[in-house]
Amino acid sequence: MDHDWLLKMLSLRIDDRAFLNLICKWLKAGILDTHGTVLHPETGTPQGGIVSPVLANLYLHYALGFELFWFIDREGIPRVKRRTARKRLQGAIRRVKEWIKSHRHLPGMEFIKGLNRRLVGHYNYYGLRGNSADLWRFYRTAVVCAFKWLNRRGGKRKSFTGCGLRIMCLTVALSPKLVDLLPELCPSSGGLRQCA
Repeated sequence: MDHDWLLKMLSLRIDDRAFLNLICKWLKAGILDTHGTVLHPETGTPQGGIVSPVLANLYLHYALGFELFWFIDREGIPRVKRRTARKRLQGAIRRVKEWIKSHRHLPGMEFIKGLNRRLVGHYNYYGLRGNSADLWRFYRTAVVCAFKWLNRRGGKRKSFTGCGLRIMCLTVALSPKLVDLLPELCPSSGGLRQCA
């Protein structure tokens, strides 16, 4: 974990310079090794420090592109869920729209294969339990955008109908799949544990 990058991320949300300086000092605190020498790390957080888990979670939040939130399930058990960070989702949607627009000239199946590669890549990274709404939003946006730009090829305005869009959704464009195999987390006394 790069200290400069972590401090830059924290400064986006925290405006208190004194607090940021305190975190900087905490990160630069020396570590006593088994031989009695003090090491001053340039990366990572001090292990065993009270702020270490908080900083690690903040770093992972920004590095991996997920937001964590509490959710009460149907049985009334609070669970921690993950979803795509808003900026990451907006960026992914913007990139897939740009790809569709710039590659609409490709022959039919070549275009669909390229679109499906992008869809599957997104599903493989963001296909976590609790994130299906964002996966479906990404999918629907990609399909509607493909419909729009495929209709603009060669000046044939009505070349692709609403019926064609439904067929494309059902048969050609790959729908979202969850790939997360990790168990849900729920609170217990003493932190988080795997729920049965």
